[in-house]
Amino acid sequence: MPPSEDDNACPAEYKELLSLLKCPAEHVDLMRDATEVLEQISLKAGFIDKLLAIFCDENGQSSARVRAATHLKYQIRYLWSSEKQSARQQAVMSDAEKKLIRKAVIGEFMKDSPCSKKMESAIAVMTAFDFIRRQWSYLPPTLCEVMDRGESSSWAPALTILERFLRSVDLRKHESERAEIQRFLKSMCPRMLERYRRIAKTVTVSSLLNQTLILKALCSITLTSLNKEVMNETELLEWMNILHSIIDREMPSRIRTGSAQEKNLWWKCKKWAVRVIDLIYVNYVHADHPLVSNNRLQKVFSEQISSSTISSLKGLLQKYLNGEHVDNRVLQISFQHLANICPCSSSWTRIKPNVEDVYRDAIFQALTPTAFHRLFFDKEPVQYIQREYDAYRFLVDPAVSAAGFLKAICLHQDQLLPMFQFTVASLESLTGDAKEAALLFLGYIGDVAPSSVKLDDMKLIINERLLPLISDKAHARIKARACWAIGRLANLVIHTPDGIPLIQDALYNCILRDSSLPVRVEAVIASDALIEYGVIRMKCRTATLPPLFVAVVDIIRKTGMEEPVAALRRLLRIFNLTLFGDKVKLIRDLIDVYKDMVTSMNEGGVDVWSTVSGVIGCVNVIAVHSREFDSTYYNIVAECLRIPYDVFLNRYCALYEDSFNLIRSTIFKDVLECHWKALYFVYRAVIVHEGVIFPMMMPMLHKFCVTAKVSLLEREYRLHIIYQLIARTLRDPDQTTVAYVQAAKLLECIVIEYPGLLNHCIEHFVFLCLEMQKKYYYFEKRAKIMNSVLLIACLTENRPVILNKLEDWGDSIKDGLSQLAEFLLCSGSDFRGIHDRRMYIAGWLFLFRCPRAFRPKIVQEQLKKIIEEMMKVFEALDRTRKGLNAPHVNFRSPGTASPSSDEDTYKEDFYNEFARNCDHSSLPTKIRCREFLEDLFPSSIDCESVDFDEYALFYNACASLQTEDSAILKELLDTSSIPEHQRAYFEECKKICNQRYARLDKNDVTGGSYMFGTTDMFNFGSKKKSAKQ
Repeated sequence: MPPSEDDNACPAEYKELLSLLKCPAEHVDLMRDATEVLEQISLKAGFIDKLLAIFCDENGQSSARVRAATHLKYQIRYLWSSEKQSARQQAVMSDAEKKLIRKAVIGEFMKDSPCSKKMESAIAVMTAFDFIRRQWSYLPPTLCEVMDRGESSSWAPALTILERFLRSVDLRKHESERAEIQRFLKSMCPRMLERYRRIAKTVTVSSLLNQTLILKALCSITLTSLNKEVMNETELLEWMNILHSIIDREMPSRIRTGSAQEKNLWWKCKKWAVRVIDLIYVNYVHADHPLVSNNRLQKVFSEQISSSTISSLKGLLQKYLNGEHVDNRVLQISFQHLANICPCSSSWTRIKPNVEDVYRDAIFQALTPTAFHRLFFDKEPVQYIQREYDAYRFLVDPAVSAAGFLKAICLHQDQLLPMFQFTVASLESLTGDAKEAALLFLGYIGDVAPSSVKLDDMKLIINERLLPLISDKAHARIKARACWAIGRLANLVIHTPDGIPLIQDALYNCILRDSSLPVRVEAVIASDALIEYGVIRMKCRTATLPPLFVAVVDIIRKTGMEEPVAALRRLLRIFNLTLFGDKVKLIRDLIDVYKDMVTSMNEGGVDVWSTVSGVIGCVNVIAVHSREFDSTYYNIVAECLRIPYDVFLNRYCALYEDSFNLIRSTIFKDVLECHWKALYFVYRAVIVHEGVIFPMMMPMLHKFCVTAKVSLLEREYRLHIIYQLIARTLRDPDQTTVAYVQAAKLLECIVIEYPGLLNHCIEHFVFLCLEMQKKYYYFEKRAKIMNSVLLIACLTENRPVILNKLEDWGDSIKDGLSQLAEFLLCSGSDFRGIHDRRMYIAGWLFLFRCPRAFRPKIVQEQLKKIIEEMMKVFEALDRTRKGLNAPHVNFRSPGTASPSSDEDTYKEDFYNEFARNCDHSSLPTKIRCREFLEDLFPSSIDCESVDFDEYALFYNACASLQTEDSAILKELLDTSSIPEHQRAYFEECKKICNQRYARLDKNDVTGGSYMFGTTDMFNFGSKKKSAKQ
């Protein structure tokens, strides 16, 4: 029976729990009910003890023990690191229970029983979390004790635990544990070496398994901390001799005729031997690797290890050439290691003499298709071409590693021409599979051949070798490989201008008319490479573009590959869209592809989210390049937004960013009703993500705010939606710095873009900023700056409203203003960009003008230091403003962080200035706010003009202080105690303000929407007084 909610102890007795675990799996309903009961009682105290009793009962029923092991594994995986939270009911393992679990699980695993097989991943989780919490001290003595036993049967579980433990921990994040784990590994390495010597000559399944596990553990040690002297030079050389002997040893006839398990373990030993050597070289010897810090290892490897390694691998490849079986994984890692060491001069000296007689032929044989490839091409063309472009193929396919070795050889300039001549000769003399291997050779040489190299036989290769293979009705597999080779030679084809039209026609003919899908895919990718390198020019025939679009779309639908999508996007970008036909029809065709792919994935098909993302990118390109067509643009937008509707309705999170970009791209001159509908879908979908995707939304929301001011204020709920998305981001304690900065920046943009129109909710904004200000300890610098800029914007947006509320806010605003002043004083040099620096000045001027009861003490105590910092910002503003006249400026997109140097800040500043000086005349003068932004403070709304200038800000503040607080004004204008450079710049500021006196006297001056009175500048009381007086 399920336990009662009031009972804190596990109500199930041993026999009852055992009956639940013994429930037969074939009875689905009973199994489901039993699982539900187990989930409920697992929250109760005492459950772990009873579960362990069943798990450790050697006389118990096997099925019950295995089921207990499964349940215990999930308990460890999900509860080992959990802590009790009062907000919800949950199970938490106590330290005593963890101790019992460690003893039971590790003890049972060492026995190598059937139920312990399920615990391997659980042990990895358990030990990894114990390592993080520095509770792993039980592990070293346990493993060392097991390894010290005489019986070899117990070594395998101990080595497995060691290997999984080392793979699970990350010493880079726990440097404090490095010394302890080094001591542990120093004690384990001699034990492993001695145990390997004991079993090296024994060829049994048990012996080979232990050898494999020792090598896997050695591989994990190599990845962990070899560079910290885990083993000395003598031990390292001894291990290397063992690894070389494993690579060189011949397979005994008993294993050659024995079971598949024995053969598999034999080749695994060789695989891990080559793998360890390669890891040692890459991680601790290769000069370009960031972990390299020990020149001693470089010298040892170069002088004493490299020669033996190359000799062993050459012998292995020679056997492969002689027709002996070599495991694919061994072959793949061998080619990979040779490619890694090939750039090293000492290694290349040893490799070079055998390039033509061993390595080149071995590479050629590895690239030659097998019967499997031929059958795969004919029977499963879609899977074949997908496999050819699989990003993870390099992990298992020896042909990919062989290609990497070939490229490494060709990077030596004295080898490029001989390899090319060998390829030309092979294309002339070979047929069938060997010809395909020669085409692969040619393509990989094209990958590394610099475009400046003019190979004499390139014209012959193009006209007499490749074009006939593409044009004639050759075997489809050879034709596909010839198209592939053309794409790889794109940077060299430009040297044969006469053949370019022929190549283009041949590729387009393959795309439009060939019946083989792999041929069509390779032709599309090859033509895309030629376009990318500028080989195919715009003046080429465009009559084929409409059928070409249809053909590429059909390829995308059938294969779901990213490469044809990238090719289609490039076509849409470089050619005029009118050449493709009706743009609405183009979008509909792409939407159909999108629907087909999403439907396939929903029905359990292969995940192709990246391809779907590319399809949305193609729609985006059409939308962006259709803005000049006013007559059809609205229909195009309506079609484009069907994709975001579906994405947000079904919450396809992988496509959110593409959908945001698509919505933003379709907002041109106006925000249409379909855009508002899309924004509503956005709100409903992303509100559950607690703002974590706000950086994706920010450019789109910014476009809404600056493009649709009238409609935003006429229908207040629209701006309410935007504000809710911003507020959730600002309140999220786990939010990223980028998201927080962009959310604060967008809210500040709203405050400034709608001057005087948000008085009813400014108080809410201010307190939101003050609350964030209390958490500055957790923020990065840019987030602190943006929060301060937002706070200053809210405080100065309508100063009379803020001053009237100071008394009501009381101590909270006093503390907040003091924190703001302290931050401004110590962070003046960190404010970047014209706008942020002006806000820095506006913040200090607001604090100067605060009533004495609310003015921070630091303003009075550190006034001279404040003036000095303000003058530094004035000077930086002047330098930045001069940069606005620089020619050919590529302006930054909205929402990006400010540049780090003064010389580049004008790029962002220009955008900010443009956005903040747009025309506000179209805004309504009076709008009644009902439930707008939570309807916090109803008030009348007035529209104001914008003229945001730091000199105007300074002028008005000083003028107002004459009547508000003349004492602080006197101290402010007294520059005798500040450094000479800042004092000179202060005098320059006075001079600039005096030059603007006539204009300022006639016009009411505002700073942004920051209202100040207009009185005389520095001539307080008499216009005849000079600025110095």
